[in-house]
Amino acid sequence: MKKFLPTLVLGAAILLVLLHSLAPTRRWQRGSAFSGSRMVEWRAVDHGGTTTPYACGSCVLDPLVYPDAYCSTTPSPTLNGTAVRPLLPELASLEPYDGSAQASFAEVLDALPRGRASTIGVLGDSFMQQTLDAIACDLRRGGGDGGAADAAFLKWDAVAAAAGRFDEAARPQRYNYAGPHGAGPKWFVLTQMFYNAAEVEKLLAASDVVLINYGLHYCQPSRAGADAGCAAQFRRHETELRALFGRLEAWAAERPGARVAVVQETSAQHFPAAADALPPGARSSGDWETRSFFPRLGPSAPERCRCTPTARHAVPLRTALLRNVSAAHPAVRLLPLHDLLAPRYGWHQQDCKVREVARARGALPADGCDCTHYCWSPHFWRHYFAALRDAIRG
Repeated sequence: MKKFLPTLVLGAAILLVLLHSLAPTRRWQRGSAFSGSRMVEWRAVDHGGTTTPYACGSCVLDPLVYPDAYCSTTPSPTLNGTAVRPLLPELASLEPYDGSAQASFAEVLDALPRGRASTIGVLGDSFMQQTLDAIACDLRRGGGDGGAADAAFLKWDAVAAAAGRFDEAARPQRYNYAGPHGAGPKWFVLTQMFYNAAEVEKLLAASDVVLINYGLHYCQPSRAGADAGCAAQFRRHETELRALFGRLEAWAAERPGARVAVVQETSAQHFPAAADALPPGARSSGDWETRSFFPRLGPSAPERCRCTPTARHAVPLRTALLRNVSAAHPAVRLLPLHDLLAPRYGWHQQDCKVREVARARGALPADGCDCTHYCWSPHFWRHYFAALRDAIRG
């Protein structure tokens, strides 16, 4: 038997190679929160030439443009007689998460210290606006105790009036800012790209649960030869982060168990890196600062906008800094957003937005390559809500 063992092992190896070569090609996620799940790039999906405005292939820029298709207990496949694609089952077919944690936002509300009697303070940048849209959509689609009324930070009449249109300039007007707004849960929402201690104090004074994210707009010196101004801004960011975490920890300690502070990591970017952008030995984490079309601003896109995978386990300087600061403040919960988004390079909006806006205007597409913001995916957001629920529970 021993003399046949090498032949059997070799034969098995050859068989595995053949089976692998015959298998259909798919994009598999690297080790992450989605390990064991498959994900295809949204562009790979063809819906038979349909041209639903403000959707490219299976990239839905904003679910609230079609609230009755994506955010309803009884989804409608049409708007004013026009078919909407992709439909929810088509989006779901792209991301069967194979048993990974999922939760509705109603479950997040149930995890709050005071449940739906809580006042939720939200402060963040444009990704946080995408988060609010996903929360509102999930609550309206889920129905349940409060349904859309639980998302009182949103002006639902404004959403209904704008259905079928994507107007980025008017988009901020659909939110109810400051507050609190709502009967329960109540909401206090602010936007902030850079740290403002006075705005943070407004949020804390009104809320018993806060969700905060900012930092993506600070320059990080990740590019080889980064100038002194960029390094100085990053040092300022560190100082402000330490002040924020210290204040949040003190605020939570005033009412232990009744107050919860969650800081969300900045979203993962997937810009293709220039060959000379990284210092020796550094691995690409997809940063805007190391993009291949530097130093042109705008952004001005390369010939073919494609967001690319980042190096395995590579994290941006700002994410590493946030994690280091967080370690010294255990009372402040950290939501590991970077790890949730790192595998999703194929789900960025890429050049979809500029092409769709140009099409609506009857104009030629402008340059654009967005490897920061993401197409909407109900399955991803259910995974995000599970992570948020767990962060709240501590």
